[in-house]
Amino acid sequence: MCNHSIIYMVILCLPPNNWKIPEEEYKKRKDFRDVLTFSIDPLGCQDIDDALSVEVIDEMKIIRVGVHIADVSYFVKQNSPLDLEASKRCTTVYLINQRVEMLPKLLTTDLCSLVENEDRLTYSCIFTFDTNYDIRDITVSKCIINSNKSFSYEQAQNIIDDVNNTTPTAQALRMLNAIAKSLKKKWSEEGALELRGNSEVLFEFESNDFSKAKNLKPYVSYETNKLIEAFMLLANRSVARIIFQSFKAASVLRRHPPPKNENLKELNDYLQSINVYDFKYSTSKELSHSLNNINLKNDQILTNILKVLVTKCMNEAVFISGYNVHNNQMLKHYGLAADIYTFFTSPIRRYADIMVHRILNHIYGIEKLDNKYIDIIYLNKQISLLNEKYRNARFASRASVDFFSYLYIKKIGNQITNAVIINLKKNGIQIYVPGYSIEGICYLKRKDGFIYDEKRKRFNKIDENQRELFHLKFYDNIQVHMQVDSYEIKCQNHFIFIKKL
Repeated sequence: MCNHSIIYMVILCLPPNNWKIPEEEYKKRKDFRDVLTFSIDPLGCQDIDDALSVEVIDEMKIIRVGVHIADVSYFVKQNSPLDLEASKRCTTVYLINQRVEMLPKLLTTDLCSLVENEDRLTYSCIFTFDTNYDIRDITVSKCIINSNKSFSYEQAQNIIDDVNNTTPTAQALRMLNAIAKSLKKKWSEEGALELRGNSEVLFEFESNDFSKAKNLKPYVSYETNKLIEAFMLLANRSVARIIFQSFKAASVLRRHPPPKNENLKELNDYLQSINVYDFKYSTSKELSHSLNNINLKNDQILTNILKVLVTKCMNEAVFISGYNVHNNQMLKHYGLAADIYTFFTSPIRRYADIMVHRILNHIYGIEKLDNKYIDIIYLNKQISLLNEKYRNARFASRASVDFFSYLYIKKIGNQITNAVIINLKKNGIQIYVPGYSIEGICYLKRKDGFIYDEKRKRFNKIDENQRELFHLKFYDNIQVHMQVDSYEIKCQNHFIFIKKL
């Protein structure tokens, strides 16, 4: 079947543009439209997967938090052309200048997106907390919401920080933030890792012309980023237990195997070279505590660099089928210190989440899974494709960042900037440029007086009389000349060593 025929068949699966929620859905679902609800996303986000609702029930001394996720499986019917196309794409691909959608825009930015002031269908995890923020009850249910407001991370953070703002929304945000901190603290003590740092970049463009970046700077993360992350992690953990216990064979899970110790040992050697001797890594709990202890030293650049380097030491997280789980170790997610994990919270952009929603439908008697979706051959093939497409999407996103970084540096011309050494190889040093939150390589040549000392893990700079002038090691601050090579077939930023600072 040609592409035009496939597109036509997919379009036929879509509801009309003026589609409204059928009356029977209002009768079947829990109604949260009168409960304070809002979403928090990156500025300008259009495909809003999730929203949070908050109810404080004083007489019972409980807090009820709803994690509401777009009910995409309601629109994407099993075995439909729309479903088959989504199952091939597996994920939305986010590039700097565009996103390649897994699903048609009518769904992603309109009917499924949990925009403000519109009734929307959701699949929701409702968590009941006591006043100590301990979980007392979890229910999963189909709901209808009407989001009061779509916030950006910065907007929500400003409300939290404004001590004069005592509106119900401000109080709800502060309460959610307190619960999120409690959850994250507990998980961190169990060994969960925070591996982001300031390695992400933010591009600012002139109007909508993506060929003209006017600024490149580190992405700013707020407490509200962690707030949303905490509740998404909580929902994913909770749903993973439900689907595995109730329908193991069909369950789609997310596994993260532990890293190879030799990778972390090399990082430990680097840290010891700068007199950091308390870096332990034999378990995720030790590694988490080590990173937290270094964070307490108030060296933000070192903390960010370590998060980037530890991330590079990690093995890849993968999707697995419950069919193929033979022991509890196979279920564990190392980076999250979770006994079991899945993806439930982003069905607009991930097919794995749609699969999980359908498993819940089957468990709760809402819609029976077609036999195809519990066939081991199909599951293994689909999960293999999920892993492949997810990996490719991440690679494409990174390549997009690299390409637009190249275009920006090419536009502003050669620059002299400060950098930090984050790795050493025989042919040069790997550097991190904090001002732009980018990485690169400085090649150091013997003919220029640079000799690599593998035992000490450093470069010695010598003069014509073989006298050492200085040496370069991990975490040294240096000055580099940042430029692009217009003769390169592969677009790359180049860095030339100027001096040690």
